[in-house]
Order: sequence, then C-alpha cells, then structure tokens
Amino acid sequence: MPLLKNQLDLDRCPYCSVETPSLINQTQIESIDYTGQNHRFWRFYKCARCGGITTAASTANWDTAVTEMYPSPSSVSETIPEPARRYLKQALQTLQSPDGSLHNIGIPDWHSAIGTLRSIDSLHVPAILLQRN
Repeated sequence: MPLLKNQLDLDRCPYCSVETPSLINQTQIESIDYTGQNHRFWRFYKCARCGGITTAASTANWDTAVTEMYPSPSSVSETIPEPARRYLKQALQTLQSPDGSLHNIGIPDWHSAIGTLRSIDSLHVPAILLQRN
C-alpha cells in the first residue's frame, strides 16, 4: 500500500484509470469512534485529470502506510494463471477508453466492431450488447 503523504502514489486513478495519476491532498482529518477508539488519519485526494476524490486512511499516523482506501484500486488476483491474468489486467486498464481498445485489436471503429460481432454466427450476442450510447 502507498504512504499517506501529500501526494498519493498509485499506479492508476481509481476513477479514470489514467496511468501514474496526480492525486494531490485536498484536506485531512483525524477521527475516532464513539468509544474514543479506532483512531484514524484521513486524507482526501483529487485526481488532476478527472476530479475524482480518493479517500485514504492510516491507523498509525500521517505519512505512514495506507490501511484503507475508497474506492480501492482495481486489481487482478495473483491466483489467476498467465496469460489470462495479463489479459484481464489489460482489459481493466482500458475500461475508460473502449475506442482505444478496439483499435488495439485491429478494429477501426464501433461500426466495424458491431459488424464483426454480427458476422460471428455462433456468438448469438444479445441486441442490448450491440447498442452504444
């Protein structure tokens, strides 16, 4: 886990998935529960690209290891074997840019993608999956 510093060092933004995001601390608070226990140090980070707020906390102090984060970064279990694990990681990394994903696999645009899906007789893709907003 990253450290609870003024910039949160993550591989990707939990919202927009930009690589090496600029997540800068906007504010910080300390909290305890109603019994005076469960002391936590919270920082709220804003992504410079999408404006999404990531909340991170540590139970030790400021500038120490993050113990909880919301939303938590997407990850792929180490128990998934290669190459499936690598493909799943790539799919998660391109969720925010579907047009780029199509281009990477050699399909130039959405119309071509739909045509490709329709031409695969054995796939039987439900109509709802072929609609794009």
